[in-house]
Amino acid sequence: MYVCLCNGVSDKKFARQSVSFIRNLSNNCVSLFLWEINAVSAFAPRAK
Repeated sequence: MYVCLCNGVSDKKFARQSVSFIRNLSNNCVSLFLWEINAVSAFAPRAK
């Protein structure tokens, strides 16, 4: 999955961008998941 990068400046820059991109992606997935749970619990009939 991960590509072995050389120690070039552009490679380091690319690696940093990849890491931040993956982090943003996972954060978006988590927030979307939490929003979905909130929406379901908000619209689901309350258990008595």
